[in-house]
Amino acid sequence: GKMNFFSPRVNLMWINFSFLLISTTVPLPNFLCMTVLSTPIDSNFVSKSCIVCDSGGGLPAKQSGRDFAIILASLSDLGYTVEWRVINAADYGMPQRRRRTYILGYLENSNVFHKIEDPNEWMLYDGVMAKAFPFEAKKDTLSVFKIDGSIKDISDKFNKNTKESPFGDAGIISQRNVYSVDTIPNYSGTTITLGDNIVDESLIPEEFFITPEELPKWEYEKGAKKIERTTKTDLNISFRKVERHSPITSNVLLVP
Repeated sequence: GKMNFFSPRVNLMWINFSFLLISTTVPLPNFLCMTVLSTPIDSNFVSKSCIVCDSGGGLPAKQSGRDFAIILASLSDLGYTVEWRVINAADYGMPQRRRRTYILGYLENSNVFHKIEDPNEWMLYDGVMAKAFPFEAKKDTLSVFKIDGSIKDISDKFNKNTKESPFGDAGIISQRNVYSVDTIPNYSGTTITLGDNIVDESLIPEEFFITPEELPKWEYEKGAKKIERTTKTDLNISFRKVERHSPITSNVLLVP
């Protein structure tokens, strides 16, 4: 049957911060509210032993660290010890330069929680992220501080009038106490390049190729365009398709 991720039987939850509202006590930044939940997160959420979250690689630095501070404080208040890491896949052998922020949270009294004896040592050597993606700490980048105040206070005042975020590429927060550092990847394993994945053209079936006769249609469908339309309520709008990165990747906007 269909899995209910809020079921007490599910002890691991994956969260993409583009789609989940962590706290409902105050309005959070828009990037957390792409899809607003109709009901508050209840005790079933708090019962998950481990949560895995991901977002863009610039999350710890966004708004001088304010948005990230809200996320970390919210999870900490829910009883989680949280470690994070900004990882570029290319630094660990993958054929793509893509930075993502990964966040792991361990609920109080969970098995992993009891293994964290020293938060700083966990961040640098013993943690799940440190073992999976080894690194060297950049010199003089260790930052230790506490996030104080209510979630609203953090939203209004955290790192105000300061451009630089206090959060590094790696870190951990426990009971609102933060340990953070910038990283230098330490990887010596197998490396895959994009060229390694390219199939020889002679092996590709004919149906995957665009014929000269079909090319104009593809260029029109995949290219930028603006089409005037009228809604049922006689509102004139423009259907605008904008090219992003390549003709194959596009964004559709409705502009009044």
